[in-house]
Amino acid sequence: EREVGLTGRRLVKATNRRAVLPSGAFMAQGEVPVGVLSTKSEKNVEAVLGLRDLEVRAEIEGLCARTTVKHVFANESDALLEGVFTFALPPGVAVDRFAMTIVSENDLMEAALVERGRARNIYQELVYGRNIDPGLLEWIDTSTFRATVFPIPAKGTKTIVVSYVQPLPQTIDSGGRRIVQYCYPLLSRGNGKPAIPVATRTKLSAMLLNAPQGAQVASSLEARESSDAAGNRLLEVELPKGQEPASHWFVTLDAPTGNTARELECFVQAHRPDASKPGTFALTVTPQLAERAAPEALDVLFMVDTSASRTGAEFAGALELVEAALHALRPADRFAVLSFDIQARTLGQGWLENAPENVEKAVQFLRRTSPLGATDVSGAFHTVEKEFAGRTKNPARVIYVGDLEATFGERNKEDVTKTAKSALDKLNAEMLCVWPGQGAGKAPRGVFACLKELADFSDSPVLKLTSDVRPAALGEGLGRNAGLPIVKRARLAVELPGGRMLEDLPPGILGGLPGNASTTFFATYEKAGEATVTLRGSMEGKPYERAWKVKLPEVERANAVVEKLWARARIEQLEAGGQQAEADRLAAERQVLSHGTAFLVLESEEMFRRYGIERKMQMSIRQYQLASRFVGGRSTVEARQ
Repeated sequence: EREVGLTGRRLVKATNRRAVLPSGAFMAQGEVPVGVLSTKSEKNVEAVLGLRDLEVRAEIEGLCARTTVKHVFANESDALLEGVFTFALPPGVAVDRFAMTIVSENDLMEAALVERGRARNIYQELVYGRNIDPGLLEWIDTSTFRATVFPIPAKGTKTIVVSYVQPLPQTIDSGGRRIVQYCYPLLSRGNGKPAIPVATRTKLSAMLLNAPQGAQVASSLEARESSDAAGNRLLEVELPKGQEPASHWFVTLDAPTGNTARELECFVQAHRPDASKPGTFALTVTPQLAERAAPEALDVLFMVDTSASRTGAEFAGALELVEAALHALRPADRFAVLSFDIQARTLGQGWLENAPENVEKAVQFLRRTSPLGATDVSGAFHTVEKEFAGRTKNPARVIYVGDLEATFGERNKEDVTKTAKSALDKLNAEMLCVWPGQGAGKAPRGVFACLKELADFSDSPVLKLTSDVRPAALGEGLGRNAGLPIVKRARLAVELPGGRMLEDLPPGILGGLPGNASTTFFATYEKAGEATVTLRGSMEGKPYERAWKVKLPEVERANAVVEKLWARARIEQLEAGGQQAEADRLAAERQVLSHGTAFLVLESEEMFRRYGIERKMQMSIRQYQLASRFVGGRSTVEARQ
């Protein structure tokens, strides 16, 4: 409290408050970011070390967040151990810090970002040649990171710290309030169990920087709130030891803006500390489509993949989603449920009225189903065409829950998508796909690509049910808002000051964009001034276009993490195009992990100098905020110094 001047400490009651349609549900935010340290002793005895302490510190600035996760693992054995630390993070985040202790709990050593091959050579030389303490963090696949750690002292501890930055979704209400939600998942969807052991001392905190006056802050867990002299608001949570944690920790900022909902649809965050150099910006687009009146009633068909490819946790999440969506339908809506594996099964004949007894029948129908057998996707759509085409009396929607990995019957993906398109055309229905996978990095390579192809073919959005998305929340939003229109074949373009055009921006062709859902992309600019953002596509069979004006500042010292997120997006583009060397150069320049680089920890400053490695220290958002105030107009480099 003395260091940061915290004042006005008060208790924030736990709340489950969320936006009417949580746009965070439309973002893939990956697996639980709690690491596991697996070890092997000199006698080749394998074990998983206990997690003694976990500290999570989030900093939220606008629609971006930086999260620092500190793990303290305890080695209760009498043996010196070497360990492998693994953790999963959402695709698209930027990992910008790795640190670990060397001998004692107080000697935390920061890593340097080094070319991956060189880092591995140094690590192996030190571990197997001189028995010195290094640590090496590498990217393994889309969402999994791995660090090799040595040594872990007998009867001692090892502290490992990882920081990452990520974009956050926004929801807008009709009164011109912006609702931003940060989520830290505490439950692993991989096995449905808490990711944090009950014996772990767990502290969670979130600092909301530059929060607007009048903003309401809510926490899903009971929290202490305080503020500092700069007006930043801090929430602190301490989970009781020995008690199973909740599935998620949500922090919600609900702020008045003084703008209309239309003006809030396009939100820009820029970072340009030096006017002589290009700036970076994040642009979040959230078109409000509720102005198009939803039909008075809908016919909603749920297609649920119940094949053996669904794991127990995934299937449970899918059922929770469908049940919540059924309960959220409007009284005048009708529904039908079709489950499929090697065969397709329907509940009753045709469409059912939205009555409590019918909803309960549908829930029990799905609960009695055990994931089993192969997947006949085409057979399922043939059944849809046979049972439901020509029998609708309201506009139809299909909510498809599963992937498109056909393992029985028609397997050619082009033929499968044609069959699906034919059924949708005859049903005259719009489709929305929900993939109940655990994160893009966990899926077989072709599965999500096939589902995306079906979505593109039918102009349908694809939503991912990942670990930090509550299935019930997503299902409730789908049921309540099923009638909202979808912008199909959505494309974004930006005309920057001076006339430079940015087109087909990442995420490029967006597929279908559901009503009130967010999409964010990152870019650079050289000239300050007004930019024009245009969203084009089709809606309800007619061309759709919406444009907004945003301002790109001459100088902006806030939003430093935007630079990291832009670098991460650009690195992904370069790596996808086979330009790994250029991706690694950018990673080193912006201090963001790429597939061709690694974070290397050595035991001392002298050791870094011996290998000619320069470390660039990473600052938290709060540290950068303080430094920027002190240095005024100086450069980012000077601010860091």
